[in-house]
Amino acid sequence: MEQAQINELKNSYYEYIAKIPQGLQTIINLLVNNELEKVFNSIADLAEGIEFLLKVEQAFKEQGIFTNSRIAEAITIFKNLNDSLVNEDFILLKDLVEYELIPIFSSASEWVFQEEVK
Repeated sequence: MEQAQINELKNSYYEYIAKIPQGLQTIINLLVNNELEKVFNSIADLAEGIEFLLKVEQAFKEQGIFTNSRIAEAITIFKNLNDSLVNEDFILLKDLVEYELIPIFSSASEWVFQEEVK
């Protein structure tokens, strides 16, 4: 992977992460307004976004570039989020988004890519 491609992919990664807290706040607002169909669609979009982030991190890892992201932590919370959907526990869902996921992605400015030291 060329340096220009690496930089472009990093920019896309950070641009997406920067939008996640606002998207999570939208999910909270939709829950408050009981707009469940939109909540489900937004969570599906979030899942796709997390998958994109994982693919970027994997591509970088193959190039010897690592990050201190909290994606693994977010995936664990996302599993709990899915359980809350299955159980129709929308209070838990809101709490997971507000108190668990938003802080993770709000700290994304601290996620740094670094090349492996050889």
